[in-house]
Amino acid sequence: MKNISVYIVIGASMALMVFAGCATSNQTSRTGERPPQPDLIASNPNYRAAMDHFMDGNLDDVRGEYAQAILDYQEAIQDYRDGAILDAIAQDYMKLGKSTMAIEVAREATELAPKDLDYRRTLAQAYLSEYDADSAIIEYSKIISIDSTQVEDVIMLAQLYQRNDPERAAELYERALTLNGPDIPIMMQLVGTYDSMNKFDKSIDILQEMLKVDPSSEAIKETLSDLYLQTDKNQEALDILKDLMRSHKDDLNLKARAATAYLRMNDFADADSLLDAVFTSDSSRADAKFSIAQFYLDEMQHDSSIVPFARQIFKRLVAMYPNDARSYLVSGLGASYAGQDSIAEVYLNKSISIDSTNQNSWGAIAVLYFQKNDFDKMAGAMSRAVNIFPEDFRINLFYGIALNRAGKNSEAVRPLEKAVSLKPTDMDALSTLALVYEALSRYDDAYRVYETALKVDGKNSLILNNYAYSLSERGIDLQKALRMAQLAVQLDPKNSAFLDTIGWVYFKLGDYKNAESYVKEALSIRGQPGDGSPATLEEHLGDIYSKMGDTKKAVEYWEKALGHNPQSAELKEKIAKAK
Repeated sequence: MKNISVYIVIGASMALMVFAGCATSNQTSRTGERPPQPDLIASNPNYRAAMDHFMDGNLDDVRGEYAQAILDYQEAIQDYRDGAILDAIAQDYMKLGKSTMAIEVAREATELAPKDLDYRRTLAQAYLSEYDADSAIIEYSKIISIDSTQVEDVIMLAQLYQRNDPERAAELYERALTLNGPDIPIMMQLVGTYDSMNKFDKSIDILQEMLKVDPSSEAIKETLSDLYLQTDKNQEALDILKDLMRSHKDDLNLKARAATAYLRMNDFADADSLLDAVFTSDSSRADAKFSIAQFYLDEMQHDSSIVPFARQIFKRLVAMYPNDARSYLVSGLGASYAGQDSIAEVYLNKSISIDSTNQNSWGAIAVLYFQKNDFDKMAGAMSRAVNIFPEDFRINLFYGIALNRAGKNSEAVRPLEKAVSLKPTDMDALSTLALVYEALSRYDDAYRVYETALKVDGKNSLILNNYAYSLSERGIDLQKALRMAQLAVQLDPKNSAFLDTIGWVYFKLGDYKNAESYVKEALSIRGQPGDGSPATLEEHLGDIYSKMGDTKKAVEYWEKALGHNPQSAELKEKIAKAK
């Protein structure tokens, strides 16, 4: 008990130092918003009372009693208004999961001391707790504008930019390296950022610099060899792989990668020799062989010359491991990548029949049915899978998507709500659930989901477009719909669906010239495999011309739309009335 008492006394003393120091000194972590003050403890009774409450709050924090600590800090702030007290309140609100309240209080702290870096960090973290990355970016940007040497803040800002602005993220990682010197974790983040922009030559340059820092790192060498393979620098890849194989003579993955390099260099004899060594090795090393098969599956997707060799590997696996579900899974995936859907379906069902607990097999067959637009089969398969994996995010999402595409929206709600509960920030789950709610005329629920999604990613063009189109269809909040549609088009200017949406918003606003311009552009750039029927766009253009008083053009486009959608009673009625 004595040790605990000493700890609490020490904690209280530290609280006193932080609070008093905040009011009277310029510390390294603070920037001296206020000049040094006289002895407030002696001269200001309110300050003394505030300090007592602040110490009580600090003791509550030590005990983990955050709600009580907030009450004590609130008493303190009534006696003496200080940024340190507000910052402590904000941090405790975050510990209690009350991020919105934390943001409000943290803002007050930064208003009192605009150049205090710690207060801004607290505010940034509160924004992140609310999935408001844009506001967090603003705060971290202010931090490094106040003090550009704060490496951790530079890195944090880079990570926030990485998804939506990788160019800016790369600049910041480069700045962090300039400040910090060569640093392997930062350099690896930079490699990932350049990879995301397909700037593989820059990634290679960074990896080469990393090897200068740590010349013995096999992980860096393997990553570099993979990038060399990815960029068709096969001899460079082979040089590294040979070096690694000298130390790891039994590593089947290294041999498989070296075989790939030989294949691309048309050295079939050496490639065959290595692959024979891999697949005539100890049959107990199944995991390594299946890892190699996965490597060749990945290679198949961007190098068609690999396909014949990959097929031979998959056949060997089935022969070597006829009772292993993974043999049929990789064979099914290989057939699917090669466009042999019927063969893929047989293999994947065989994999499931051998081992129904392999989630990857269920996921693969779901994707296969989705690509074939066979949503009834997809829903049937996922209804079985969800009974085996009721808590699996991907299975619930696939089941909900299948039911939605099959027109069974009432049934789709449950698995999609489950998927969102399992992964609340997943955009596919959120966007599909919102569409299902709309189809069921549950608009308030749909808009709640859209708003949640935009808190996670305010620049998600699909969410922005779908939300804007829904509002325009209902003729409500059209200015909000226009702002979202404009941002969606700015983010993806060649997306015909987005151009149609903004055109339709202008139509609803009565701006028919802009409506005509956008919908005509949407029609002109169609032609991609996933674009589907142009009937909606043609009907929209007909409606626009009707409002512009050009009946001839209106009928022309309505008839085109009817040709693509001959069952539409609404189109037939429009044409009949116009004639």
